[in-house]
Amino acid sequence: MVSAPGADDFWNSVRSWQNRGWTIGLHGYQHRYLTNEAGMYGRISRSEFAGLPAEIQEIKLRNALQIFREQQVSPEVWVAPAHSFDSITIAILSRLGIRIISDGYAIYPYQDADGMTWIPQQFGKFRNLPFGVWTICCHFNEWTAAETDRFRRTCESTAALCRGGRCLGVVSGAPPQLVGSGREYAAGIWAPYRPAPSG
Repeated sequence: MVSAPGADDFWNSVRSWQNRGWTIGLHGYQHRYLTNEAGMYGRISRSEFAGLPAEIQEIKLRNALQIFREQQVSPEVWVAPAHSFDSITIAILSRLGIRIISDGYAIYPYQDADGMTWIPQQFGKFRNLPFGVWTICCHFNEWTAAETDRFRRTCESTAALCRGGRCLGVVSGAPPQLVGSGREYAAGIWAPYRPAPSG
């Protein structure tokens, strides 16, 4: 993570979202691409993690988590920069306590054989699909005021459609008034897809 002007306001906002029940995600360490590896999903041929030795990946992930700890923030989800990571990244995340990844191709969230929960992330904008569960990835830090306003209207209309608990209304970094508490929506969507207790 790179410190920038306004970082105090940023972390105050993140702590506020966490206190409201929002799920906070880890998005790499420095967001600097060090390899030309596309990783597991092959979307983009650059990565902060894929192709690096385990020791380097672990140092980067531990450093990122330390920043969060210093800010009293507990990330629960991994969202890789450029959607690029490898099996080494997954193993380290699991050891470090991150057991949810928002990425991959699937219709519904699922848990793999190693106990990692995957939430599909296939789109860069809202789409009206007849079934399935996806997260979307929005890089709103580059948006114009008009794009931000269009997104706000889309969130409001989508939230109206999702009152029955069909939608997960978490938008990373968005002002809280846009979609409400992530856990409120998550409770509705995770109940049908939560793995059955073992034993």
